[in-house]
Amino acid sequence: MMKPSFYNLVIVSPGDPQILKFHITRRVIMILIVAFLVSFLVTVGVGYAISRLASNNDEHARRLQTENQTLAVENKNAAIRNQRLEAQLDNLEKRSERVSTLLQSN
Repeated sequence: MMKPSFYNLVIVSPGDPQILKFHITRRVIMILIVAFLVSFLVTVGVGYAISRLASNNDEHARRLQTENQTLAVENKNAAIRNQRLEAQLDNLEKRSERVSTLLQSN
């Protein structure tokens, strides 16, 4: 007595005299459907997790780029302030020399 089958698959090879018969039951089809759904959901979950990691990396890269630009501007501003202070210091040294020479000449 054969199992009641939902689907019969018969494979006939042109070079081989053997005929392969597969009897596929509803239970086997349900197992295949469940396996497909589980693998699909796992794939979607992994893809979602990877995309979140990638978006976090993109956000981190943007934050670093913004911070680098801010630091570059601060460095330029510090260099300009340094040049101004050096100019003021040179001016004060020249005035100090003039005052010294005036005091010595009197």
